[in-house]
Amino acid sequence: MRECPDVHRTATAWEQQALGELAARLTDPRFPCVFARTAWRAGSVRTVFCDDAPVDTAHAALLDYTEFVQRTPVRERLLVPLCLVFRARDAAGAIEQHAHAWHLLGALHRRDPAPWPETVPVDPDHPAWSYCFNGVQLFVNMSSQAHVQLKSRNLGRCLTLVINPRENFDVVAGATTPHGRAVRLRIRERVRAYNGRELPAGLGFHGEEGNREWRQYQLDEPAHPAPGSCPFTVRAGARR
Repeated sequence: MRECPDVHRTATAWEQQALGELAARLTDPRFPCVFARTAWRAGSVRTVFCDDAPVDTAHAALLDYTEFVQRTPVRERLLVPLCLVFRARDAAGAIEQHAHAWHLLGALHRRDPAPWPETVPVDPDHPAWSYCFNGVQLFVNMSSQAHVQLKSRNLGRCLTLVINPRENFDVVAGATTPHGRAVRLRIRERVRAYNGRELPAGLGFHGEEGNREWRQYQLDEPAHPAPGSCPFTVRAGARR
């Protein structure tokens, strides 16, 4: 699913460029996430371009995606990530791109139609915390051109949020089974080889003591370290 949000129009020049850059990364056999590469080959990546009204477009896409997640058995949606691609602005540097990503997550949260799940802590520094929307726990991968050394988090010039249900990772690479840990280890070894450097310290397993899930959303780039505290805050009364 690689069409523009409105399939009745022709992709703009920036959308075509962004799609080409995504394809270049995700067809590279060295790219570390084998699930992303498989999804791209299958044409099951939901790519949505966000330009003139980025929050409105992202909100509609995330609402549609989480409704799809809720009605689809987990095994049938393991290879269906959502990619929100935001038009690159020439004046936006590394700090601005990542700050924009966190701003977007906050703006989407303020429009969340569902209460924050009772089972998910509201404190991002709790090991069991994850970002939630429409009652679905999600994992958000922030990829941008600011990542020069962490090439696995660079999908082209555009800021790109790759979103999956957090449950997917429990199924394919969970921390509670030897198989899951082995899969996670293989992927991280591929990350190390692809980037040509040691793994970022923020990588961990959801729910384990000391893990901070939000730190895995924006990984440390040596020249542009991630924030010391989570920029996202659950709004008051979110549990309703």
